[in-house]
This record gives sequence, C-alpha cells and structure tokens, in this order.
Amino acid sequence: MNEERYIKVVPEDSYERAYDYAIPESLLGKIRIGMKVRVPLRTHETTGYVVEMLAKSEFTKVRAMRQIIGEREFIPGSLFRLAQWIADYYCAPLAAALHCVLPEPVRQEMGAMQRLWVECRPGLDMTEVEQTLKRAKKQRDAFFHLQEQKGGWLADLERQTGIGRAVWQGLEDKGFVTIQAQDQDRDPFKDLLFPTDEESREHNLNSEQELVLNNWREESKREKSRPILLHGVTGSGKTEIYLRAIGEMLAEGKTALMVVPEIALTPQAIDRLRARFLGRKVRVAVLHSHLSRGEKHDQWQQAREGRARVVIGARSAVFAPLPDLGLIIVDEEHEHTYKQEDAPHYHGRDVAVLRAHLEGASIILGSATPSLESWHNAETGKYLLQQLTRRAAARPMPTVHVVDIRKGKKGDESCCLAPPVREAVEKRIAKQEQSILYLNRRGHSTSLQCPDCGHVEMCPACSVTLTYHRTVEQLRCHLCTYSAPVPQQCPECASRGYKYSGWGTQKNRAIAGA
Repeated sequence: MNEERYIKVVPEDSYERAYDYAIPESLLGKIRIGMKVRVPLRTHETTGYVVEMLAKSEFTKVRAMRQIIGEREFIPGSLFRLAQWIADYYCAPLAAALHCVLPEPVRQEMGAMQRLWVECRPGLDMTEVEQTLKRAKKQRDAFFHLQEQKGGWLADLERQTGIGRAVWQGLEDKGFVTIQAQDQDRDPFKDLLFPTDEESREHNLNSEQELVLNNWREESKREKSRPILLHGVTGSGKTEIYLRAIGEMLAEGKTALMVVPEIALTPQAIDRLRARFLGRKVRVAVLHSHLSRGEKHDQWQQAREGRARVVIGARSAVFAPLPDLGLIIVDEEHEHTYKQEDAPHYHGRDVAVLRAHLEGASIILGSATPSLESWHNAETGKYLLQQLTRRAAARPMPTVHVVDIRKGKKGDESCCLAPPVREAVEKRIAKQEQSILYLNRRGHSTSLQCPDCGHVEMCPACSVTLTYHRTVEQLRCHLCTYSAPVPQQCPECASRGYKYSGWGTQKNRAIAGA
C-alpha cells in the first residue's frame, strides 16, 4: 500500500483550483482531509484546506507545504462531503462551497478573535499615580474609571468612556494598567430576559399532534429514514412538535438544528427554544448574518465543541458544525429566502435534506403551504407526509371570503374596493373596530396612457409599464432601477391629457371614504 505523501489544497485566496503539495517527512501521517495548512503560493504564503490525500502527484515539481494550523480538522468530515456535493451539484468551485461551510471569522488564524482585558496593576502608589496623571486629564479619567470598574474589556471601556485606545495604551506604557489578550465568548443573548415558567412549560398535544410525533419516532428509527413533510395549517401547533422532537433527540445524547427562512423570525424561535431548554441546562447557539464577527466565531465554536447542543438560525445555519447530529428542522420550507443569491447558488432546504442523509439524522420540513417539489416528493413516497388539519387548543379557523372585484362596481372608478369589501369595512368602523387592508401595489397608478393614441409609458430595459409615484412625481420600473420624470405631453402624438390607470397605495382617498 502506497503511503500518502502528497496533499491537494484549496488556498484561501484562490477560488479557481486546488494545488498539489508534498508533505514534509516530519508531518507524514499527521495530516487529514479538512485540516487547515500553510502553503506557499506563487511569491507568498497563504492558508488553505486539505481536500484530498495523494500517494503521488501528476506533476514533476511539487513544492512542500509549510505547517499544520490547529490540532484537528477545521472542516468536519460530514460538512466536507456536503461542500463537495454543493460544488458538484451547483457547478461551483470547491473553494466557494468551503467558504459557505466556514464563516469568515472562523477562517481567520487561530486566536484572532481574542479580546483585550484591561485592569489596574496591583500595589500601585496612588500618590505617584495622582502626581503623574495630574496634567493628563484623559488618562486620569480612564484610570479612575477602570479602578471603579475593577477591570474590563478594552472595547467596552472605550465605549463607556469615549476615550480612545491610545490613551489606554499610554497608561500601560506608564506601568499603571495591564492589557492582555484573553478568550471570551461573546453572548448574543446577554440582553434577553430569563424565560418564565409559563413560557417554558410544555403544551398538551391533540390527537393529530400525537400521531405525527409517533410517526416521526418510528420513521427516525429506520436505517434510512425519509424526510417528513409536516403540512399543518397556521396555528396547528407545528412548533410544539418541533420542540418535543428536539427534546427527545437531546435525551438520546444527540444534537439538533433548526433553520428558519428569515432573520426576522429568528428571535421568536430563539425565545421558544431558550424557554423550553434553558432550564434543562441545554445551551442554544444562534447563527445568522446580523451577528457581529466575534459572536459568529464564538457561536460556531460552541457548536463545534459540543458546548451548544441546539443551533438555530437562518439559511447559513444549515452548515452549523454540530457533532452527533440527530435532527434537522426546516421551518416554512417553501420560502424562497432559502435560495442563496451569491455563488454557489444553493437551496438551503435541499442542502438540509442531503446533510440529514449524510449524517443519518432525521429531518422535518414544516409548512402551511408546502412547495411543489416537496409535495411531489411526498406524493411519490420519497417524503413521508404528515398533516395537521385543525388548529391547536380547538381554536376556530378564520372565515375567508373570496370576492371578485370586477363584479358589482358598475363603472365606479372612485374606489378600488368591491361593494362587499367596502360594506364590511364600514360595519367595522360603525362598531369602532379596526380593519387592515393590504394592497400589493406601490405608487399611485400602475400605468400612464395617452387617451388619444393609446401610447403607454414603458421601461426601456424591461418592457413593462412604468408606475407613477405621485410623492416624487416620477415614473419608476419595479423590476429594475430605471426612473424618469413624468412627461408633460405624449411623445407619440403630443397630447397633454394622460390617463392614470390602476390603483396603488398612494391613491388612498377612496379608501378613506372621500
């Protein structure tokens, strides 16, 4: 059997290809796929990730790698296989896929996310301090603030006092304070209240919820479990099923991952998870793009090291490095926001399904309006369909009326509301109740047309009608960024009488009853 003496490395600063490097004698047998290494590249050195082990290289002249960074793989094996699949399936460079798997703060050198801790030196002669800082007002204010606080992180001290780093450095140069780099977990939950007992209690399940949970338990025990498509009407208690399933996985010593479509939904989901599991001494980590770089690094490391056993977040959280992953939940699986706009253009839901397959975890895809792809997979038996047809706690479903607004208006252009809608609003007003009206049209009018020749103002780039925005007196295209001033006369026949057609949110006088 040939000994693996070469490695293939994807450099950090190269998206195009992987390079072959020879392994020095001193490092033979110590390198594994997924490790981060330092290698020469052209005229400089860079870091990269080992993506393949080779017994020999096809090239005659191969440079040697320099060193290993860290003691273990930066990329867990399951995530490395996932990155390879993303690169192959979405026709993207492997380096781009690896950058999805590893957040930018994590790709930095080891220890780069340390913070600076400042404290007063012990045993100081305060008379000497007073005399030395007598004419240095900022240093004096900084020192006595620090003495009162009994130490603090430099960034926090700068924010609290408004005193810059140079002043604190000057205090260190004079021997009055010490500034040392230390590891610190930045906590995105530090400003959140501890959940109450009411928030953390489990809710009673109805018969449909019990059936879904039992079917999930049976399916998850299979050697090759199918993804579960949980089709539940709004308010049917899907979240309670998620929480119960997560709790059972944690009881088995496994970890769980929950992905939501939008960052705006993340705080609500975090509150529910923390309320349920914080009392059980289970740490919940969060991953999304609104965290600071330091928070991203720390939350990722908590998941990687097993300190956080539940991870929740938006699309990118699907790559959370959880060990012993037992359950993945994709909430609102139909949402388009699971699609990554930048290369590689992956779909977060599909990546979650594949990750569950690679790691032998169960996966639940929840939605009140499942996507066509998932519904087809359920109909063909690829997914296991589970349905919740009624609301939890016997709450009634809302009454919905579909009204054809083309009927009953009799040429009345003064109002965009059909008579049944207008009557319903008037009844609410008479009872001093409130109504919410949604109109999915921005601007004042959806088109501008010449009544004499029929010319319509169109976007030159998109070939769609331009929308009239009254507040800024502009015509705007809602597909691109094109805008133009409102013409004073028709460019075709020079007529000055334009017809404003269609309803937008700015045309609200009729809704107000004018």
